[in-house]
Amino acid sequence: MMRVESYKINVNEATKVPIGIGLPLVDDGSTFFKINYTSSEQFKTNLRNLLLTSKGERIMYPTYGCDLKKSLFEENNLAIDRIEKTIKDSINRWLPEITVQTLDVYQSKTNDHMIMIELFYSLPYDQQNTETLKLEVRQ
Repeated sequence: MMRVESYKINVNEATKVPIGIGLPLVDDGSTFFKINYTSSEQFKTNLRNLLLTSKGERIMYPTYGCDLKKSLFEENNLAIDRIEKTIKDSINRWLPEITVQTLDVYQSKTNDHMIMIELFYSLPYDQQNTETLKLEVRQ
C-alpha cells in the first residue's frame, strides 16, 4: 500500500495560500476557478471528485472512481448495497486518510433514477470532528 502523508494547513487571512482547485469549476469572481485554501475544503473536493468519476474516465487511472451513474438503473436493493461497498472500497483505495463514520445511500422519493448519498467522515488531523458530504446522483 502506498504511504500517504497528510498535513493540516492553518490559513492566516493575511497570507492565504491556495492548496487546490475546488469543484465544480465555477468563476468565484476573483479568479477563474474556485480556490481551496484549507485542507478540509480540498479533502471534500477530492472526495466529491472520486464519487462522481466513472471508472476508466480518468486517464492513466482506469480503476479510479465509483461508477455510480451505471448503478442508477439496477434493481434498488441490490444496487444500494453494491453502491455502499463500492464507495467504501474506493475511499479506502484512493483516499485512505479519510475515515468513513457513516454512509447512507438511498433512492430518491421523487425520481426513480436518482440516488442520494450522505457521507459523514473524519480527517486524519482531526478525528474528533465530523465532516459531511451530500450528493445527488442522477442520469
